Amino acid sequence: MGGFVKDSTVHEIQYQRNSRFRIGQPLREMVQIHKAFGLYSGKYSLAQASQILNIVPSDPQERSRVSAFLDKLKGYASDIDGMNGHDRILKAYRDNLESASPLPIHHAYHLYAKDKRVLVTRAKPIVYENQEYLVISLPTIPTSKPSSAKRKKR
Repeated sequence: MGGFVKDSTVHEIQYQRNSRFRIGQPLREMVQIHKAFGLYSGKYSLAQASQILNIVPSDPQERSRVSAFLDKLKGYASDIDGMNGHDRILKAYRDNLESASPLPIHHAYHLYAKDKRVLVTRAKPIVYENQEYLVISLPTIPTSKPSSAKRKKR
């Protein structure tokens, strides 16, 4: 999300999403919510689905920025040719939640400079778990370049 929203907001939203789609009861609840309301059927945008699930920043001023960023994903490419990033994420949620064995979902970010697309993969992103996840990764641009100053030795 880079300079579009505050870094603290990015972390807050990532935590909320990862908590909502984690293994066990949270994932079973998401399966039921999607089944009952078609949350990721295409009837709702990602921003609307996030609002319905109350996955929003605690800072009210950041809410419109996050919604705008999610809508902006319609202009991003994805790992499926011809499908934009927004629709790719909807498809990933839908396909996973409607599958016979849905995976927990891990939300991540990668550098836009390395890959401009929204990426959906299967991986084990949590080093202390042996659980496979569906990983949805968004391309981001850092808000600032890391300092080149070297730390003093103690």
